[in-house]
Amino acid sequence: MSYFDGIQVGDRVWSHDKQKWGTVTGIDHDSSFPIFVNFSDIIDDVIPGDKDGLFLFNPSGRGPRQAGQTLFWDEVKIDPPPRPKRKKKVTKWLNIYFRKDKTMQAFDHCSEADAKAFCDHYNMDIVSGHVMAHPVEVEVEE
Repeated sequence: MSYFDGIQVGDRVWSHDKQKWGTVTGIDHDSSFPIFVNFSDIIDDVIPGDKDGLFLFNPSGRGPRQAGQTLFWDEVKIDPPPRPKRKKKVTKWLNIYFRKDKTMQAFDHCSEADAKAFCDHYNMDIVSGHVMAHPVEVEVEE
């Protein structure tokens, strides 16, 4: 059973390729492309017989120059997927806090000034350890 079994002269069909409605004007059951569809204002001189808006299709809805189905019973609408969220690279500042007991803790900051202020504040306390500021590039969604 093919997609266009039971098609009749006068049926309206949608061409996704041409983005318009056409009307079946003839059916030749002895042909490989038995469905004749008229798209009234399209003229294509590449293949004889495709003149004056008349195009040929097989029972699956494929034309002679098409790799797949382009003819349908109803309009084909394709909803595009949402735009992907883009990622951008930003520089964050990471404070690494080295304790005297050889453990480490990290704090992140959005700006170099905040990271350096954190360093200045904690490096004054010699007993607790040492803090250094380090820039890190990370990806964030826009």
